[in-house]
Amino acid sequence: MRVHITCLYGIMGVVGVSQRRTAEIGRQLGFNELSIFRYPVESDTDAELSKRYDGISAGIGSGDIVIYQSPTFNGTKFDDYFITN
Repeated sequence: MRVHITCLYGIMGVVGVSQRRTAEIGRQLGFNELSIFRYPVESDTDAELSKRYDGISAGIGSGDIVIYQSPTFNGTKFDDYFITN
């Protein structure tokens, strides 16, 4: 079993800095980072969103734990898709 933590890129300010600092602590604890980039998700089709999710989650195995840092600023469509798949 591995532990993964998401980390937001492509946004500055308190949220971006806080998530990157939290992910750094996770890496020091042996967590695997799942990078999430801020992008205009509202223009994605369901197939494109699925491809993005597959790229982010490729290293997740059965029984692994994922710590999902929110917000991603990619909208609820992205968050819902990531959390439910």
